[in-house]
Amino acid sequence: VDVSGLYGAYHLGAGSNHACALLPGGFAKCWGDNSHGQLGNGLSGGDSNVPGDVIGLSGAAQIVLGAHHSCALMASGGVKCWGHNYYGQLGLGYSSYSPETSPVDVPGLSGVIALVAGGAHTCALLSGGTVKCWGDNSSGELGNGSFVDSYSPVDVVGIPGATAIAAGGGNTCAVVSGGEVKCWGNNYYEQLGLGVTSSRAFTPQTVISAIPDAPNIGPADGANGVGKVRFSPPSYQGSQLIDTYRATCSPGGVTATGSASPISVSGLSTSVSYTCTVAAHNAAGWSAESSPSNAFTPINKNQRVFVSAASGNDANTVSVCAASAPCRTFGAAASVTLSGGEVVALASGEYGPVTLIDSIALIAAPGIRASITATSGAAVVIDEEDIAVALRGLSIVGAGGSLGVGMYGAGRLSIERCQIHGFTDVGILVDAPAQVTIADTLVRNSGNYGAALINGVSANIAHTKFLGHSLSGILIGGDTGSTATKASISNTVITGNGAGTGIAVQSLHSSATVAVGVNRSTVSGNLVGVEASSSGGAAASLSLSRSRISGNDTGLKQSGTGAVLRSRGNNTVSGNNTATSGTITPLAPQ
Repeated sequence: VDVSGLYGAYHLGAGSNHACALLPGGFAKCWGDNSHGQLGNGLSGGDSNVPGDVIGLSGAAQIVLGAHHSCALMASGGVKCWGHNYYGQLGLGYSSYSPETSPVDVPGLSGVIALVAGGAHTCALLSGGTVKCWGDNSSGELGNGSFVDSYSPVDVVGIPGATAIAAGGGNTCAVVSGGEVKCWGNNYYEQLGLGVTSSRAFTPQTVISAIPDAPNIGPADGANGVGKVRFSPPSYQGSQLIDTYRATCSPGGVTATGSASPISVSGLSTSVSYTCTVAAHNAAGWSAESSPSNAFTPINKNQRVFVSAASGNDANTVSVCAASAPCRTFGAAASVTLSGGEVVALASGEYGPVTLIDSIALIAAPGIRASITATSGAAVVIDEEDIAVALRGLSIVGAGGSLGVGMYGAGRLSIERCQIHGFTDVGILVDAPAQVTIADTLVRNSGNYGAALINGVSANIAHTKFLGHSLSGILIGGDTGSTATKASISNTVITGNGAGTGIAVQSLHSSATVAVGVNRSTVSGNLVGVEASSSGGAAASLSLSRSRISGNDTGLKQSGTGAVLRSRGNNTVSGNNTATSGTITPLAPQ
């Protein structure tokens, strides 16, 4: 149920039978049991069923509650406490059965960056990484090497560089440098995590680390005696961070290690079929092996060389390039197998879909019309990590195909002087943290999107036209966590996306960010010209400069609390049925 009369709260604390909230300005309100003055309203006794002001408290940054006492961390780094003080849990230098009914400064305590309260003890994390505790010590919860209560803050021994603290009823824990966890105090229920049953510990003890679960195996493949093993981290990573992964390929038990997927395993035979497993390691040790991957044979790849006309090829040992016969171009039709490699030249004409698994440039020779046509599926698929692909001077045609160019691995993609048209879904799709350049290209008449660049893409689009798409000419977005997607769009025309958006910038995940700059471009004839949208607290920003937004149903649109659309004064926004929707942030012209 709603707490009556409480607005703008930004921090909460709960004790055994009372609760408190921090409000703007660092004021506090408390409610519930007040038998020991823990509500801080100047009274002892007289429970409150509605929030009431804590007397004399302002500028608080955090509030914590024990069983019958309350404390506040001040923005200055000091601490104030009130309520029950029988065990000295207020840190005032004395104990008393008579409570403090309003906040009192804890003497000699400064530089505090975090505060916790247990049942009848309190602890503070200081800026230098040390920890001080005070109050009840019957179970050793103060961590100072004794079981004697302390009425003033005392140092916890053996805590090197603490970064976080937490307290239970009679126990305390800290995260220290390196991510290790140490706990002390009551262990009746084995809450210290020591792997043994003991009643209590009066100094910090290292929590026994747990190994991670096995990673989740992904696809594996290989070539030239090197296997590439993909995996995803386990759902449970143990009590400490995973620092290494190990791939093992059998037969032979050949291993390699790495910090992330994929792992390359060298030294495999090019004529043997392998399966691979992956294990994860943290400070506690190695996990079990994952389930085996698919089987693969890392055969020697043929060297595939694209040549022009009748002679010349690229840097093959049996021939050299010539200026009259450029390397890696589409030229006269020919296919000649050489020792150790394959030489392929494609004439003017149409060829079926291609899948690229290594770095390569597909370039049409000057004056040559070279096409890749897909009657279904995708015309060009790039599905490997860390490769560079260049497409230049090509006509990529969807004759029933759904996708023009699809890239799904981190790498580099350059599309220059191409025409991409007629696909039922997307002209260009990049769904990976790849570097993408699209220049001097025409992308038209796709079923949904001209270009969809999402989830970590870094793109530069220049001197390109996006015409006649159903949903968006250009979509720049993020729907996966911890991705940063960005794009620069310049000297580009986006028009005729009548049922959708010219340029759509959207973030759909709370930890995804999307940032786009548009300069010297024209956006016209769309349902919405340019739009920045977000959901779930995501961040999406679009900055518009020296551009013309005209002839759209809506010119500029902003939606979602995390979306920002900035428009400089040097833009022309005219001839739209509705000029703007949402909040448009004006910027001075450059």
